[in-house]
Amino acid sequence: MKLNKKVVAVASLGALVLVGGTFAYFNQTMSLDNPLDTGKYNTQLVEQFTPPGDGDELKPGQRWEKDVWAENTGDYPVLVRIRMDERWMRKPEEGGSVGAPYKVIGSVNGAWDAAAGKFVPAEGFGVDNRFLQGVYDEQLNTFDAVQTGEDGDSDGLVPDDEGTVVYKNIRKDTGWVAGGDGYWYYNGVLERASAGDKAKTGLLLDDLVLAKDVDLGKYEHKEYYAIAATQPAANDTNQGVWNLITQWNGETNPTTIIDWAKTLNIPEGQKLWRKSESNVIDGLLGYSNSYYTLTITSDFVQATDDAMKASWGFDHTGLADKNITNIQLGADNVSLVSTTSAETTVNE
Repeated sequence: MKLNKKVVAVASLGALVLVGGTFAYFNQTMSLDNPLDTGKYNTQLVEQFTPPGDGDELKPGQRWEKDVWAENTGDYPVLVRIRMDERWMRKPEEGGSVGAPYKVIGSVNGAWDAAAGKFVPAEGFGVDNRFLQGVYDEQLNTFDAVQTGEDGDSDGLVPDDEGTVVYKNIRKDTGWVAGGDGYWYYNGVLERASAGDKAKTGLLLDDLVLAKDVDLGKYEHKEYYAIAATQPAANDTNQGVWNLITQWNGETNPTTIIDWAKTLNIPEGQKLWRKSESNVIDGLLGYSNSYYTLTITSDFVQATDDAMKASWGFDHTGLADKNITNIQLGADNVSLVSTTSAETTVNE
């Protein structure tokens, strides 16, 4: 009986050893890094423009060069469209400041926001036909504007419904397409810039021409006389030195006043002075004594279908409605690509 107890005890110890052995594990942790980085979106709108110098005011019919194009200097392909707006402001009186614009026209419908200091498109945009109204003579390089009002281009009025008096020579051979919505679209994807370089569109705008018959105000003719020993200063008119000739023999502002002059009592040592003036009528200034500003606004977007839809309100299927035929959906159904590899570069 004692021998059997020992065997049982040894067997029990062996069982304990086996149970303790099940708590010995092997454990090892490993990882792999996936190095990725993002590029940058860099775009710019560029113009080549030499403004008139001081004292060199624009003259009716004058042309001045203004080349405009867009560039991609970043790491991703982009699409680009451009809109424009123009405004006219009176030059300030001495010591004064420029006031609010008296004439504002955008390529899209909208209005001048005085608080923001910029043109703000109307909700839903829509083209403003006044921006490109008028007839341009390519051979003579002259622009005939559509000027309304009582006497058209000589009444000194600037009605709201009057078209532009500045012709914008928008190129039709450099890849830009008028979208019919007040925007001009570059007909292709502006690819990423190569190392140390930049991708360019062709020229959108070439030059500007002021209307040959631009309304520079309505003028009135007046005749004055003065009796003095020496010629009075021209600016003495409002001080009573120069007297306005209004009537003679029932004639308003008479053209024949020889007899009238003989009736004047001219003291000894003094002389009769006469002058004739033509001055613009207050409130009928037309486009005279003004500053003109053309603002060009570019709108770049990532060259993907979703980005274009989110930013411009339509995807690639809407491009055909705007006669933009050089952009299509890529193989990944996300990116937009040009249908041709031909590059259009700016003429510099």
